[in-house]
Amino acid sequence: FPGKSGGAIRIEVVDNGLGIKSKNIPLLFKEFGRVDDPENQTLNPQGNGLGLWICKKFTDAMGPVSLSVTSTYGTGSTFAFEIYRSTQLNDISITS
Repeated sequence: FPGKSGGAIRIEVVDNGLGIKSKNIPLLFKEFGRVDDPENQTLNPQGNGLGLWICKKFTDAMGPVSLSVTSTYGTGSTFAFEIYRSTQLNDISITS
């Protein structure tokens, strides 16, 4: 990524829910992308497939961002994004 020289801030959200089958991971960040497995429909019948798509739009707007998901079906998932900084922390001064 351009501007990666300043390091990165990584945010992770880990859950111990149902998890996601690997075949369904490509659907997650698509607009109205819903997993049609019966287990998912039972757990989240009201979902419209926009939540992670909106998250992707927000992270895309932040500049060079890495957005990822790892999941083990039956165990849970980890969603993460990294925002790459273009300046070093010691180059930033905060005054009150």
